[in-house]
Amino acid sequence: MKPIVAILSLLTIGSIAVAATLTWRTLQPTWQVESDVRNRLKDPDSAKFSEVTFNKVKGAGCGYVNAKNSMGGYTGASHFILLKDGALHFAPSGSSTEGTLEQRIEYLKKEITYLQLVEDYCGKK
Repeated sequence: MKPIVAILSLLTIGSIAVAATLTWRTLQPTWQVESDVRNRLKDPDSAKFSEVTFNKVKGAGCGYVNAKNSMGGYTGASHFILLKDGALHFAPSGSSTEGTLEQRIEYLKKEITYLQLVEDYCGKK
């Protein structure tokens, strides 16, 4: 009876260790993405992240970050993409309904470029 209990105990401990390792490997890339983005903000300590994902195939991280600006106020959550080469992209700011026609067209071009990045790097993993 004692050998069976010992074997079951070892199997249970082994299962817990494997589950913890798999969870760490799943969470580690998103933690690294948050760290890399945080280090590039004006007020890194104020960063609040949400919906952060990591595309293992593309090596890119995507998500939202809300952080304080230089005036000390939160700016609202902004979508970001962190590429494998370290390039960090934020969703363009601006408006397609305000400004001159040229300004609105320029904003729409930036939005299209960004949405293509979202599709390429933040879609299905």
